[in-house]
Amino acid sequence: MGVLRVIGLVFLGLFLLALALVIGAGILFLITHTHQIQTTNQTSPQSPQYPTTGLALSQNYPAGLVYLGPNTTALTAYYCVNTAIPNTYSIQLNAQLSNGYWIQDVYSTMAYEVNGVWEPGFGEDVWSPPGNCVTESNGVISCQSSLVSLYSVVVYGATCGWLIIAIKNGIAYFGYSLDGLNAHWYYTYPVGNATIVPNLGTQLVVGGYGNGEWVNFTNANIVLALYYWNGTTWLPAPSTAYSMVARNLPPQWVNPNTANTEEAVYNAWVYWDNGRAIVSWPEPVNQTPQVPSPGFTP
Repeated sequence: MGVLRVIGLVFLGLFLLALALVIGAGILFLITHTHQIQTTNQTSPQSPQYPTTGLALSQNYPAGLVYLGPNTTALTAYYCVNTAIPNTYSIQLNAQLSNGYWIQDVYSTMAYEVNGVWEPGFGEDVWSPPGNCVTESNGVISCQSSLVSLYSVVVYGATCGWLIIAIKNGIAYFGYSLDGLNAHWYYTYPVGNATIVPNLGTQLVVGGYGNGEWVNFTNANIVLALYYWNGTTWLPAPSTAYSMVARNLPPQWVNPNTANTEEAVYNAWVYWDNGRAIVSWPEPVNQTPQVPSPGFTP
């Protein structure tokens, strides 16, 4: 009986040891597998996904669209101001470039001062790639960008029209069109080898007239439409409401190369549908606007 008891205890010990090894191996596999999944998710972030149609309230933001399409060499934006009270606003086509430059093509009701009087028209701004970066206490990297180009032209009768930005052979072209058929290129600036990239800074928005001013609309109805150049033709730009992105900025867009406009609106409704939008106040306009297609090429 003593020998059998010892043999039994030995077999029991071997069984428990084998069971422990199996359980341990299972736990080790589970931990390793979970770690691999987390690593994969962390190193391969998904592209930002936002609704391409909807209604959003924009408060203390620029009101309009953020470009979500592919890298491109040209953008154009249709706008038509049906109502805007007060008349101190701007329509901005802004583009973040792949090499860090941030460029703006703007229609403003106060674009250029003549004999102490502000006149409407178009203006371009070019901001340098960011430098002198510092990491703030909250971990956000803050960088300085300098205004390296600023030019304006007085144009009357442009409450409806087109803004155009094109990159060709390292040169940024700034233009506008009043009839949708003929492009007027009013300025150029060398930006080097670059493309326009989808980013919070690539946008078609309504804001204050300039100089960081905001506009407090009491009545507004402004139609917007954004198009991108695919190499052969203009296509409606994949886009979403600016406020949708600003409230939930994707991790891949949180970087020192993300620029943004300082002009904004205090309150506005934005209804958007596949690259077209209506900015309104005080009531929302839940309908897709009818807009023309551009008849010019970049």
